[in-house]
Amino acid sequence: MLVDEPLISVIIPFYNRIDKLILTLNSVLLQSYKNYEILLIDDCSFEDISKINNFLINDNIFYYRNLINSGPGFSRNFALEKARGEYIAFLDSDDLWLQDKLKIQIQYMISKNINFCHTSYIKKINTHKKNINFNTGFINYFYPLPLFTCHIAMPTVIIKKSILNNLNFQNDLRFMEDTFFWYQLSKKTLLYGLNKKLSVINTNINSSYLNKKMIINARKQIKKKLYNENYLIYCLFSLYLKIRNIINL
Repeated sequence: MLVDEPLISVIIPFYNRIDKLILTLNSVLLQSYKNYEILLIDDCSFEDISKINNFLINDNIFYYRNLINSGPGFSRNFALEKARGEYIAFLDSDDLWLQDKLKIQIQYMISKNINFCHTSYIKKINTHKKNINFNTGFINYFYPLPLFTCHIAMPTVIIKKSILNNLNFQNDLRFMEDTFFWYQLSKKTLLYGLNKKLSVINTNINSSYLNKKMIINARKQIKKKLYNENYLIYCLFSLYLKIRNIINL
């Protein structure tokens, strides 16, 4: 064990896709960094989850099930309440970590004394069977930049829990809940990047149209939230959406 090896709470919400979840869990269990706990939040899956029973006998894996399907934001908020770690790491149920992900990232955060870190990543497009390198870790985000351009992938993020101070994901946002969370967090701290590819993000190109519709709806919800929170940011965000609409982004 390293001299300074704090406990990391790994939060993994999931809804069905049990076979992919198993691969995700294994990518955590194979980490070279060993001082972690895993919080599995089952968002009311209807698939048979018996395949993960062998994982649940581990003392550092905790399983919880939502009473109804409530979305990723609700699931992560529930896990944040249960998390015991000094640091929080997020992982989606179909994505993977490289073996030294936690070790490299937590050492970097401790050495730089920073509260937030995201990294570059590899995007795996399953329908095209190809990988794309996203060197997004060179970006440090400051307030209110995440609202307007945000390339932070959820599975690349580690946060020092104390900086959250009861900050939560928006339960009513089923899409872009992470972007709005990063925006809110940028009020508290600089969102540092580390330009190392430490995660693999799995995507399906066939879902892009559906995602576009969901993004449009999520932006409308976020705009309403901004109206009540900060009118200047609301005006800037409204202008930003109009420009995106004109250039069809």
